[in-house]
Amino acid sequence: KDVFVDTNAAKNLVTPMTEHFKQFYLWLYKDGVLVFSNHLRREYFQGNQNLVALIDYLLKNGRLNNIPNNKIADYKFAKHIERDFLSNYKDRVHLKLVALSSRKIAISSDTNFATDISNLPKLDGKKAICVDCPSKINYR
Repeated sequence: KDVFVDTNAAKNLVTPMTEHFKQFYLWLYKDGVLVFSNHLRREYFQGNQNLVALIDYLLKNGRLNNIPNNKIADYKFAKHIERDFLSNYKDRVHLKLVALSSRKIAISSDTNFATDISNLPKLDGKKAICVDCPSKINYR
């Protein structure tokens, strides 16, 4: 049930929320699992302290898919795939997080990041997807 939420979309998890993000937040709070890393923690907490309570709650309830730094560093994309990436270099770690996640689902408003996700080959038999609004996927 894990989902990666990019920093630019995470801002939509705090008030004022759109109805789509409100429903996603409620699902995440009740049943969901958030893909997470130390790098993402720094980004989330730099931009929005309101996410601290949600992250703390998910952590206490064992619902953070916290991918360790060494696993992220060890994951390599094929050269021909990496060469075609459009997203910023700092977002490459996020691409790896999606690739290492269970469901390969991301929410982001960054079109270059979304393009890179959609251009990844199938990973563990699953096609990675990225949307800008949770209503566009079946996250439940």
